[in-house]
Amino acid sequence: MHRLLLIRHAKTEPGDADRIRQLTERGRRDAAAIGEWLTAQDVVPDLAVVSPATRARQTWDIAAEQLGTAPPSQIDDAIYTNNIGDLVGIARDIDESVPSLAIVGHNPSIEEFTVRFGGGRDEQVPTGSVVVFEVDGTWADGAIHFVQVQTCRG
Repeated sequence: MHRLLLIRHAKTEPGDADRIRQLTERGRRDAAAIGEWLTAQDVVPDLAVVSPATRARQTWDIAAEQLGTAPPSQIDDAIYTNNIGDLVGIARDIDESVPSLAIVGHNPSIEEFTVRFGGGRDEQVPTGSVVVFEVDGTWADGAIHFVQVQTCRG
């Protein structure tokens, strides 16, 4: 069994330049709380795939500081396109040797993914949230099952 974590970036400043919007002070506290929650729940991922948007990268960098030893991470432009198919594709392409994956991105794709694989749940996924799924079988063709949504506030 594999574990998939969808992490929605923390609270950001307003602005028109979407790709470079930065975290607010609250967002920085919430990002740290994400890392603390991952550690406390023993769901630290083995790999993180992160949107290139500044707010997503900042969220992961701050959360990873709370993990002791940060797992490897990589940037994937497909996450920024905010399409549920891209999120599914990223998970399906992960090497089988990776037991736990985090995808750090945005709504609406994270909420859409949660609804699609949540067994009919209509979950809200506010900024600074982690959605946990289990994947039975391989990354390529396993069944994805919703476990929980946790909103982390610092």
